[in-house]
Amino acid sequence: MRNSLSKFVMCLFLPGVLLAQQKDVKFTQGNFSKNPNGFRLAIQKLGEGNQFIQNGEYAAALTCFLVADSINPSNADLNAKIGVCYLNGVYKAKCLNYFRTAYQIKKNISSRIDFFLARGYHLNSIWDSATIFYQSALKSSSADKDEINKGIDECTNGSNLMQHPVKVTIENMGNNINSPYSDFRPVITDNGRTMVFTSRRRSSLSTDISTVTGEYLDDIYISHNKNGVWDTAVMLDPPVNTIDNDDAVYLTPDGNTLYLVRDNRAGDIYKCTYSEKKGWTLPVALNDTVNSIYEESSMCISPDGKTIFFVSSRNGGIGKKDIYTSTKMNDSIWGPPVNMGNTINTPEDEDGVFMNPDGKTLYFSSKGHNSMGGYDIYMTVNNNGVWSDPVNLGYPINTPDNDVYFSTSHNGYYGYYARTTDNNRLDIFRVTMTAFMPKEWAYSGGVTDSLSHGKLKATVELLDKTSGKLLSADTVTGEYYVTMPAGHNYTLRIRAKGYNDYTKEFNIQDTAIYTNVVQNVNMLTWAPPKPLMADSCIPSMSIIMERFKGGEKDTTVMRNAIAHLDGSLCLKDMQFTVQLGAFRSMKGFNYKKYVKEAKVETASDGFIHVTSGSFPNYREAKKFLESIKKKGLRDAWIMGTYNGKRYVLKELLHHG
Repeated sequence: MRNSLSKFVMCLFLPGVLLAQQKDVKFTQGNFSKNPNGFRLAIQKLGEGNQFIQNGEYAAALTCFLVADSINPSNADLNAKIGVCYLNGVYKAKCLNYFRTAYQIKKNISSRIDFFLARGYHLNSIWDSATIFYQSALKSSSADKDEINKGIDECTNGSNLMQHPVKVTIENMGNNINSPYSDFRPVITDNGRTMVFTSRRRSSLSTDISTVTGEYLDDIYISHNKNGVWDTAVMLDPPVNTIDNDDAVYLTPDGNTLYLVRDNRAGDIYKCTYSEKKGWTLPVALNDTVNSIYEESSMCISPDGKTIFFVSSRNGGIGKKDIYTSTKMNDSIWGPPVNMGNTINTPEDEDGVFMNPDGKTLYFSSKGHNSMGGYDIYMTVNNNGVWSDPVNLGYPINTPDNDVYFSTSHNGYYGYYARTTDNNRLDIFRVTMTAFMPKEWAYSGGVTDSLSHGKLKATVELLDKTSGKLLSADTVTGEYYVTMPAGHNYTLRIRAKGYNDYTKEFNIQDTAIYTNVVQNVNMLTWAPPKPLMADSCIPSMSIIMERFKGGEKDTTVMRNAIAHLDGSLCLKDMQFTVQLGAFRSMKGFNYKKYVKEAKVETASDGFIHVTSGSFPNYREAKKFLESIKKKGLRDAWIMGTYNGKRYVLKELLHHG
């Protein structure tokens, strides 16, 4: 494409190419006799823009040309050059209006105008018009027929994909993440609480505008999600960021290891780690198995840490940029690179590789396969060591422009990537992947002390009872997250030192749809068991059920309660009473309205307890309670008493 643009730009500069027509307003002094200052400014900006565009500095050229266009929007040559600048910028689709204006003013503006009109219509998803102009461009003797035929195929793909849109929701991540400049390459931790990304906003390290991009240099930023809200992103300090371009490419699930790309050679991948005490370490380049004298632009690592996937333009590939894999030989050395083959790679470019945490779903971008234009995002799944044919994620995720550097949340429910906005920049968006959700349950929440609610360090184990395989045994601090594919039975066990284990059983039916369950786990402090009640204090079950008749019908509940009662209680001698209330002050309460006699006691907590009656079984106490309620005291309840100690019957029966 760059060669074609260069030919067009050169054509625009050739003398005699632009023939005067009535609607073509030339930049001559006579045409601006009423605006001499504007004319002088326009001539100045045209000269500067022409120099920039010849050097391939399209952003700087565009700024100059737009000033001239504000003074004279009816010059064919200027409109064509603005179209070229937009075509090489972030918001390529804006080229169409300028190419159309140039064509309307002067149809023979260039022998390649049909091709560039086709590109403009293509980028705006106007498929039929794009195809017509592509076909017209094929008639030119200077046409790059392979490129044009590829454009025609992409229009066919785009039309088909747009007729069958996928069910997703795409939403802008908002101003705490995005800026007035381009923000892109988002990656997120397993718990969904931390995101790092690349931004071209002004910073203390990047103070000069690039004449190529029209923005500042690339820096890496970080944001944290607190209670569902992303805080304002901040730039990572040196040594992560430098005065040159630094781009985030991969963040490990725990957020403690960051991989980035720097402009060393054509582009090398670096690694740095984070600790609470020392912060981020100095980034160190990966070995020359991964890095080369060619461009390495993207990478990710499998969840087990044994395989790296990376993109390289090195010699010997299937296309210009291919995806390679390398297996870890020891703690720090990656083995020889292996091209992923023509199931994944094409004669075109591939980039933006990312593996879902399930360890088998790989996302990447490609200009080949059935792309609708530029890079499209694809998905492939590894089944028993064989990668499936890539599937285009479809419209509206993909567009005729470049869609690249796509990543997902741990469960695959959300996708993150950058796309162009009307403000001629890239913004980061979140995609709710409804159409791609796996048949599984995602179970997550906090792990805290039941009393202090402080976060606990715990081990989270998930056992697949169907296969007998331990799926995970992760150490977490304060939060946990597990996924359970449908069609299996599971045991979830959470352990923390000094606390009772938390265990929960799951039976996920094969027909289950994706379900996201949040369950906070409050861990109970472990304590040695209390001495059990003496046998002499436990009457027969028939007597127990008779005494508690009306309070509990289930003998299983009763047996469970008795098994956990401590030695301080003699159930055989327990009596029942009715508590009329507990008060800070008796002022305003007259128990004689409800009973003849009552016992009034002040407890250690300062509350005044008023009780009445003493009954050998629950049934008689309940009868007395009902008579009190009929007199208007609705909040009275039954208590158990033994040796002067009060027992709440509900807690007694369901203890343990």
